[in-house]
Amino acid sequence: MVKYSFVIIVLVLAILAAFSGCTGTDGDSISSGTDTKTQNEMDTVAEELVISINGGLEEIDSGLSNNLEVLSKTGLTGEDAGAALSENLLNFPWAISSLVITSDGIVVTAVPGNYEEIVGTDLSWQEQVQKANSEEVPVVSDVFTMAEGFTGISQSYPVFSASGEYLGYTDMTYKPETFLGRQIEPVIEGTPYDVWVAQTDGTLIYDTKSEEIGNNLFSDSMYSDATLQEVLIRIAGEESGTAEYTFSDRTWSRNVTKTAIWRTAGINGADWRVVVTYSGDNAGGEENASSPAAAGSLPL
Repeated sequence: MVKYSFVIIVLVLAILAAFSGCTGTDGDSISSGTDTKTQNEMDTVAEELVISINGGLEEIDSGLSNNLEVLSKTGLTGEDAGAALSENLLNFPWAISSLVITSDGIVVTAVPGNYEEIVGTDLSWQEQVQKANSEEVPVVSDVFTMAEGFTGISQSYPVFSASGEYLGYTDMTYKPETFLGRQIEPVIEGTPYDVWVAQTDGTLIYDTKSEEIGNNLFSDSMYSDATLQEVLIRIAGEESGTAEYTFSDRTWSRNVTKTAIWRTAGINGADWRVVVTYSGDNAGGEENASSPAAAGSLPL
């Protein structure tokens, strides 16, 4: 009788152990695979990434505020306005352009020189223009498709006259993957961790494979697995947390357990989930590839 009871206990424990390896979606503890030291390291990396990303955004914000000082005195147009934008843009050579847009949504100053042709263009129909002009505060826009055909972000700063009248705003546009790459890659260099960044609507704004930028984690069919969606919904809905799931490795040769730890970065309206991921196969010195994984696969 004792022998049979022992067998039953062993079977029950085996069943519980099997279920414990499934995707974790219920809290901040991670149940398998990743040891405590690795989890602590991932936490540290996630925090460092938030500091780095926010620091970069604040640096742009500071530069735009310098434009404000000039534009408030000289007005939104003219040589002085263009010179102020150009001088500030020199500090961010990886950025795309810098504009001054009136409260009516009209472009009145544009740099560098190849953007001068858009002066006079009415952009009042664009969502990011409407948001900046309606809120009259510094704004980091959601990603949008630029006229050139690629995804961009507009980071803006309001301009007021000496008497306090709202005149419009000045902005800087840049590719999210360019900006985020500069802030992320120095932090994760030499580590076994991958990183991806998404807006809360599911839009991927950073990944080492540029063709994944702009994909939506909730509407793109490659992310439709129900268990994966459960994790992605948690990430979008919670500012920080941990999760675990089983998914194919980078070469699609086998399934591996992946650990995800995420935090939230962003200023002036930006609400970006910064996700650090790890699986044992990352530690073998493979090329760092944030989610989505290699060969155009999923971002996890």
